Amino acid sequence: MIRAALCALFFLALTLTGARAARAQFDPSSLNRILRQYQHDGDFDYGAIRDKEKDNIAAILRSFGRVEKERWEGHVESEQKAFWMNAHLVITLWAIVANYPVEGDSIRFFPGDSVQQIPDFWDAQYITPEGMQSLRSIERKLIEQFGDVRAVLVLFNGTRSGPPPPTEAWTGRNVEKRIERRMEQYFASDRGAVHDYQNATLELSEAVTDFWRADVLAAARSARDANQGNVPVALRPRTGPTGPWRRYGEEDALLLEFLSPYLPARTLSRLKVKPHRIETLRYDWRLNDGTPPPPAPEGIPLDPAAPFQDLEPGELPAAQSEHKIRIPEKPKDPQELTPLFGE
Repeated sequence: MIRAALCALFFLALTLTGARAARAQFDPSSLNRILRQYQHDGDFDYGAIRDKEKDNIAAILRSFGRVEKERWEGHVESEQKAFWMNAHLVITLWAIVANYPVEGDSIRFFPGDSVQQIPDFWDAQYITPEGMQSLRSIERKLIEQFGDVRAVLVLFNGTRSGPPPPTEAWTGRNVEKRIERRMEQYFASDRGAVHDYQNATLELSEAVTDFWRADVLAAARSARDANQGNVPVALRPRTGPTGPWRRYGEEDALLLEFLSPYLPARTLSRLKVKPHRIETLRYDWRLNDGTPPPPAPEGIPLDPAAPFQDLEPGELPAAQSEHKIRIPEKPKDPQELTPLFGE
């Protein structure tokens, strides 16, 4: 009987330990299903996600704040990086779905259906194993704590110019390989880079040439210094770029050094043969919304030509002015923000 009692206590302890671990560990299965079920050609059906998955996304987000400190500190670096990238993904999804449909504000200089129209999109605070964090602070953490600006460049941010959403959650085992693959895919697409050999121009995403420029340049300088670590100081180049980028300016050369592993081979070879101007590919802040449009009211057929009926033959509608880039506001004090989920 004593042996039976001990066995019962042993199995009870295992059950409680397993339940505690289950609460402490993020389960990606629900997120993977949402990512695959509602994504089509890089767009999300946000309307369907709002109607069918809003509670599930909220539950996933709550689970991030329940990871126990002891278990969190035991994670290896790759697992922690994957955790933050998943947290950024789910926070982005939640902020969009909770405010969908996203509607414009006449005060803001962005498209009406843009994440920039969502109040405190970048700075709203959420509970995590390391206290209250926002999208902006997670991005800085990936750069400053993990030293990886690539991880920020491949994050899904709900825009048409950003990388498309992933099809599965990040894991410690695949995070490095997937970051590399998404960098290649992004800069092989017209979201990340547009190469015009005839006019000798390479347009790079504003994420590289503006938003994260200082961090990309810093990463490129660090890589250059590391590559020269075994070269005697007297033999190192004194200033400026060398090799295939010596005909470019210092900062353009650093950008190309950083991106050279990810640009298509044909583009890369042409950049080396013929100097190109590095220009900015303007960022499209519109939401990557794949929600089908509502049906036309009964008895009122849609007429695609209606907006242009007053134009003379051959006349085109006036082009709208280009959207301005808003300078990010100073992040609010976390104490002024009410967390979405509390304990």
